[in-house]
Amino acid sequence: MTKILMPVDGSDHDAKTAAFLGEMFGSKADVTVEVLHVAHRGFPTTPAMEVGFIPVIPSTSAIEQWEKGIREEAENIVESAKRTVEAAGMNASYRIAWGGAPEVIEQVAEEDGVDLIAIGSRGAGQITGLFLGSVSDRVLHRAKVPVLVVR
Repeated sequence: MTKILMPVDGSDHDAKTAAFLGEMFGSKADVTVEVLHVAHRGFPTTPAMEVGFIPVIPSTSAIEQWEKGIREEAENIVESAKRTVEAAGMNASYRIAWGGAPEVIEQVAEEDGVDLIAIGSRGAGQITGLFLGSVSDRVLHRAKVPVLVVR
């Protein structure tokens, strides 16, 4: 059985990646695609949340509400991508994890023993990519299994 890890972020690149995998593997019953969304844990701060030099610490309930919203968004992203993968003729499962995307993708790929990571290209410009890099670029350089970047 071939096991493919498909990290998703809710962008149009998810559908392109699923469609490409469908063209390559859709008719093969022994292919399973694990859809993975990596959510970032951590309450966002803004200048409005700070008063002078004293940071305003959000309440526990505000943080819990924010994380609940992130979880709901993550579930919608992976369920949508899973449906797209299944419509392309492949078996699919999904998983949501928390942390830094490149590191979590690498960790999940190792833990689950995947044969391939198929990830959409974010399409960052040359200047942005130079300074920030992209998740797909970092995964491509860190992963211990083959990585397919779909544009």
